[in-house]
Amino acid sequence: MLPSDADKKVLKRIRNRRDAVVSATQDDRELALEDTLFCKKGNQWPEDAKAKRIAAGRPVMEVDHTNAFVDQLVNDERQNRPSVKVSPIGDGADEDLAEVLQGYFRHVEMISNADYAYDRASESQKRGGFGFMRVTTRFIAEDSFDQDIVIESIANPFQWYLDLNSTEPDGSDAKWALGEVDIDRDDFEEMFPDSKGLSWIESVGNEAKGWLSADRKTIRIAEYYELQEKPINLVKMQSGETIKLPSGQKVAKELLSLVTAERKSTETELWWYKTNGVEILESRKLAGKLIPIIPVYGKELIVNGERWHWGVVRALKDPAIAINAYTSNITEALGLAPKVPWIAAIGSIPENLKHDWASAGSDNKNVLYYNAWNPDNAEQELPPPTRNVVEPAIQAMVIAKQDAEMALKSVSNMFNPSRGNQEEGNMSGRAIRALQQQGQTGNFHYSDNLNRSIKQLWRVALGMASYVIDTERILRIVGEDGRERRVKVNTIEPVNGSKSGEPKIFDMKRAKEGFGIHISTGPSYASKRQENTAILMDLAKAVPGIAQMGGDILVRQVDFSANDELADRLTPPQFKKPDENQPQIPPQVQQQLQQMGQMIEMQTQALDKFNDERDTEIVKLNAQKEIELIRQRTELVKLYVTQQGKYAEVLLKAEMGKIEQELALTPDIPSEDGETPETPATPQPAGSMAGGQPAPVATPQEPMLAQAAGEEEIQ
Repeated sequence: MLPSDADKKVLKRIRNRRDAVVSATQDDRELALEDTLFCKKGNQWPEDAKAKRIAAGRPVMEVDHTNAFVDQLVNDERQNRPSVKVSPIGDGADEDLAEVLQGYFRHVEMISNADYAYDRASESQKRGGFGFMRVTTRFIAEDSFDQDIVIESIANPFQWYLDLNSTEPDGSDAKWALGEVDIDRDDFEEMFPDSKGLSWIESVGNEAKGWLSADRKTIRIAEYYELQEKPINLVKMQSGETIKLPSGQKVAKELLSLVTAERKSTETELWWYKTNGVEILESRKLAGKLIPIIPVYGKELIVNGERWHWGVVRALKDPAIAINAYTSNITEALGLAPKVPWIAAIGSIPENLKHDWASAGSDNKNVLYYNAWNPDNAEQELPPPTRNVVEPAIQAMVIAKQDAEMALKSVSNMFNPSRGNQEEGNMSGRAIRALQQQGQTGNFHYSDNLNRSIKQLWRVALGMASYVIDTERILRIVGEDGRERRVKVNTIEPVNGSKSGEPKIFDMKRAKEGFGIHISTGPSYASKRQENTAILMDLAKAVPGIAQMGGDILVRQVDFSANDELADRLTPPQFKKPDENQPQIPPQVQQQLQQMGQMIEMQTQALDKFNDERDTEIVKLNAQKEIELIRQRTELVKLYVTQQGKYAEVLLKAEMGKIEQELALTPDIPSEDGETPETPATPQPAGSMAGGQPAPVATPQEPMLAQAAGEEEIQ
């Protein structure tokens, strides 16, 4: 099937843009490729010099300082991973939805190994001057229609090109991006059996030049991202709602009275194509409104409209080549030193001893014999053989090598303290820190550019989220400490998951606008957790009360298998979070329960007050009654004492019996400590017995007997 007219326009645009960007960046990329290849073992010599030395049998040594400097910069960034933070900045945005988005992005980083994408782009940035990362989507399972956002690394940055008109360091203003790869012709026919492109490429001639190899064995496949602007009409209704209509379509007549404003506008769409240069193999509209190919630049310079990029390797190449040459020359000079020839007078070495002298440089001979007299002239004395020792300029070469090593440090802004090495001589701690700071400042543009690109990457992901997560589903989100939880989004009814514990609706459509992306760098969470543990332990020693109030927080910071379980047990009840798995009580029921609780509390207080007043009145009445009975008893005792007669005694016993009965019928009132108070003792008149019973009284006929008995007792 021949391409449609629309496809032909897209194909022509792809070919023209590819040819233009390849031509414009060719010189820059050739230098970047040389820098990248220089990092490969065996490539740190100029080809002609290396060939001559090998042909002459001279040493060709290679001391790889270059990758050591690259690894130092990359590993510093690995130890200070950038972390993404989503912040609500617009109307309709809230912290709870921002926290869900941020937790979901951490989940995306985990499932797609985003740190690998960061590292690859960072290494390409340091070596060749540029790298790339990509944001895409994939289905969460083979049998599912739900998709997840994924971060992908790009292994070969030379396969991708960005919009020539893009000038932002993070590529945020790019309108298109193109990536290409050459595949075997047989593999292409297997992947796209319905394609007619091979025959078309061979027939269209220069129209798709370069898309098919000269030997017809490989074919180029390109991925192409493009932002397309579609004209639309915007209509604003009296209700405040804005309606988008296709260009040329008008509002229905019956709705004209409800329209308050109307204007023409454009809507941005992101499209993806796969092509072989002459036909569209695949195409689809993608989520989002930003190009999902993100560049990571090293150093950049624009001269006469041409853009140049390079990394740290370019400045290291010349000093590294010099170090390799000096090291090889020193090795060669030291290796040739034992081979200095002997200088001997003719006849001084006998024929039978020449072998000993010839092998003296390699064999350990204790004694070497020679002729002291000329065999042809016995009167001529001969000097002993000597070596013609010429000291090679090794010291000069060592100094030159040291100068080249210092040049490596200078051009890379990385001195020994920055690389973990001690500078020669005695240096103060302040001087060492100053050199470390100099190294960090001198190379800060690399990490800063990487963070800027990662920020753009998550802007792209944020723009995709509302399109990819457009149905009710459960999202897996990850906290900063690595703990996972699940939140249901795009629901009709409120669900759990907010910071306050109150049910909320998490509408992912609101992620389109109102949220901002921030990037922070620093030690990983594990490192910060260890640091927090040390700080909390010191605080617990200094302020013991902290252990009682925040023991659960301290336990969560300590890294052992059961820390979460123990921390949950130590959490005070007032700080425990509600269980998300418990069924949620509807708000109207919660309000009714709260009102009923208040009514019960008021009624309880009123009842307690009534009981207190009643008990007080009873105590008063009983006390008055007891006082009156005691008064009556006292009067009877007085009457008895005055009368001193038999009749009075009988009358007193009868009245006392009645009073005792009335006292027995009076209820006991518990005191505040719960014990029953004792009844006040009745005053005992003289001559009475304990317990209120009167003592035996002598009758008128017995007074003398009583007196006599008393006298005997005294005696």
